[in-house]
Amino acid sequence: MISGRLRSGIAAARRSAFMRSFVGVGGLTAIEIVLGLFTAILLARTLGVDGLGVYSLALAAVILAGIPAELGLPILVMREIAHHDNDTGSGVVKGLLIFAAVVIVLMSIIVIPLMLVIGDAVTPDNGFTGSAILSVAVALIPLTAIGKMFGTALAGKQRVVLGLIPQRLVRPGIFAIALGTAMLLEPGWLTPVRAMALQVMAATVALVLGTVMFMHHFGGILRHGTAIISWRDWTVAMLRLGIANGIHLGQAQILLLITGALAGAESAGLLRIAQRAAGLVGIGTMIANLASAPHIARLNADGRHDRLQRLLTLVARASSGAAALVLVCFYFGGDWLLETLFGADFIAALGAIIIIGAAETVRALLGPGVILMNMVRHEGITAVGFMISLVISILITWALTPTYGAGGTAWGVFFGMAVMAVFLWHKSRRVLFLDPSAFGWPVRREGME
Repeated sequence: MISGRLRSGIAAARRSAFMRSFVGVGGLTAIEIVLGLFTAILLARTLGVDGLGVYSLALAAVILAGIPAELGLPILVMREIAHHDNDTGSGVVKGLLIFAAVVIVLMSIIVIPLMLVIGDAVTPDNGFTGSAILSVAVALIPLTAIGKMFGTALAGKQRVVLGLIPQRLVRPGIFAIALGTAMLLEPGWLTPVRAMALQVMAATVALVLGTVMFMHHFGGILRHGTAIISWRDWTVAMLRLGIANGIHLGQAQILLLITGALAGAESAGLLRIAQRAAGLVGIGTMIANLASAPHIARLNADGRHDRLQRLLTLVARASSGAAALVLVCFYFGGDWLLETLFGADFIAALGAIIIIGAAETVRALLGPGVILMNMVRHEGITAVGFMISLVISILITWALTPTYGAGGTAWGVFFGMAVMAVFLWHKSRRVLFLDPSAFGWPVRREGME
């Protein structure tokens, strides 16, 4: 009886911890959405379709280039700290943080000069102004990588909301204030290059705050004790996670660049708005995934299979319900919203928004397969799923975009995302004996006790 009550108490505590994370992440995300829409409106109305396309293509190129500087470090750091968040694991945590810092510095030293060389070779015929904007944007590579590492380290210690504040609140907030101030003080001053410079300034301020918060929680660990570094194991895990994370982060940017190459900067600008707007459909999924990730890692480490299954079902149902609601709103009022916020020229993005939003809804319905696999150390399966998605998306985009523009790319996103969601759902049932979908169907564990 005592044991049963103890287990019930632990389960209730974890539920409340998850709900606190969920509410906190949801609040931060709501603010981030408002700030993101505000900055997107300012950029769209100031730079126009072509100018926004120039800015978006440059940002996409730098995001792709920054992937090697991160690899799978953010997920690795969060997962391992969640597994070793105790006194006996302090040496592992210290070693992990040192390992992450070394990787970021070395990869940044390699990637930044390479991007500058590429920037010199780019001409206006390729869709944007080459070295001028890239020479500013490359500063985002180490700033973003270090900032994410600090944030996920805090998330690993169950400080999910705190870890998100610099990158999801401070950075977009500073960027929005800077854009608005520039437009008020000197109309016509803003260009794609200057907008990128303001983005770098905002990232720097966010990193300073993130560093202070990180040192408050990890300063003692870094100053004392002996670091335990598993160079081989972490490198292998980082590369596996890096493949999946790189494809995940890079897929949207790759498709954006392909769209710009095949259909021009105008279609790239429309796709950029479609990606941002369709992200609202998947916002519930993102919030639930961020809030649940460290709890999934901890429940798996503790062997709480039943509790983990209930958490996955809850996440999928909340995510899919929110996605369907937002998608319906876009279907009936998207044209008015686009014209009001961005201007009549951007109404053409509505079809792409609906298609990508439908893909987000399917993914939410089949559950957080990506987060589940990464948190239980099956990142190789995640990498395969993302690779399948990328190949399908590129093939369909290449075939349809020259004719249908941003809408053709959206169909590539839909089929790629849907196939990946089905693949990860199937693998979760076969490998982990868990159903991450909103249906929560029981899985028979044949041959297991």
